[in-house]
Amino acid sequence: MYSKFIITALLVFSARCLDGADAPVPVGPDAAVARALTANKHLHAAQLELRRARVQLYWEGRLDNPELEFAAADDTFGNGEGEATFEIAFVQKFPLTSRLRSAKELRRVQVALAQTEINERRRTLANQVRRACIEYAATRGKISLYSQLARINEEIVTFLSAVAERGEASRLDVAGARLSGNSLHRESKAATAESERWLGRLRSLLGLKADAELTLDVDLNLPAKPPSLRLNLGNVLIQRPDYQATLIGSNVARAELTLAEAGSLEDLAVKLFAEHERTTDDPGGLNDNTIIGLGFSFPLPLRKRNQPAIESARIDIAQRRLESDAMALKIENEIAVARATRNTAFEAARDASGEILELADSNLQGYRDAYSAGQASFTQVQRAQEQKLELEKAALELAREYHLADITLKYAAAADPFTNYTAGDHTKTPGKTNP
Repeated sequence: MYSKFIITALLVFSARCLDGADAPVPVGPDAAVARALTANKHLHAAQLELRRARVQLYWEGRLDNPELEFAAADDTFGNGEGEATFEIAFVQKFPLTSRLRSAKELRRVQVALAQTEINERRRTLANQVRRACIEYAATRGKISLYSQLARINEEIVTFLSAVAERGEASRLDVAGARLSGNSLHRESKAATAESERWLGRLRSLLGLKADAELTLDVDLNLPAKPPSLRLNLGNVLIQRPDYQATLIGSNVARAELTLAEAGSLEDLAVKLFAEHERTTDDPGGLNDNTIIGLGFSFPLPLRKRNQPAIESARIDIAQRRLESDAMALKIENEIAVARATRNTAFEAARDASGEILELADSNLQGYRDAYSAGQASFTQVQRAQEQKLELEKAALELAREYHLADITLKYAAAADPFTNYTAGDHTKTPGKTNP
């Protein structure tokens, strides 16, 4: 189901944009994540490590190359009787233990570890995209807020200029209103620069060129209540690639121990040889003879039995076990903190929006009307405008913090379904091309 949804989301991107052209790209967070998981260049580069691991698995577990030996001798510098020998031999080494099978199993576990590391990169990339979308939407919200207040301020400036011309208002009030407008303009420009920075960040994450036009549709409205997310630590640990990597790391250490133990005995060498000799045999003179034989070379493990590698592998097993326990505890604490942070952020964002913003709007409009009727000072109008700005900014910032906290909780729980999606396998393993 998720794969179908992501493919549908990817259709939002036009073919021109995929090539980096200037066609607009309307996209929401889900489609942005789907795009990033298929087009991010850093992820593609990381996936080559998985391909490398699969190639190493394919070629592992084979015998060493055989050896071909030649030897020739004569008595030119001896008696000079024409005696000579020529020998050719074929030597192949065979393991006396399960070393080849153990090496193959180690590579197989390393492939699983590489896949888990790719999954962790995908989880991190999805989180980065979602956070960047929220940050970009928050900066656009600031720009919209400043534009709205700038329009209100311009109306005040226009009104004050008109009444000042009639001598019914101070020109100092006009200057103060214009200074407020300048301040709003500066804030708007700063927010615009910040939004462009986040937009550039998103283009990089999505694998788009710098001149590609990107239009985001991100909703920063608060839900009626925080989304329910039933979390069972055991299930979370299964979903978390970084925790799975520690478990697979333990399997790697055990496979390395098995391989080290198999390496305690060196290989048996089998030699098949043929020798032709010419010797002097009295009284018949020189005679030719050919000998074919089979030889064996057995290792004697009298001094070295690969003890350093064996002990190191045992230490690695103990270390990986401790790391897995530490990771499980870390994840449990991450989830607890993320859940509490999200709930607190939701309560704060809800309190900062709704009625209090409506009250600020009503207050500003009331002071504007009172000022027009000569019943309030410009300072009071200006203060009401500043209050509205502060409250709107606080509400926007708290909404941003809630959405970021929600993303953090889902990241900690590995609850993003898109991270389990693999679009376009860039890690096919070649045998001679593909086994």
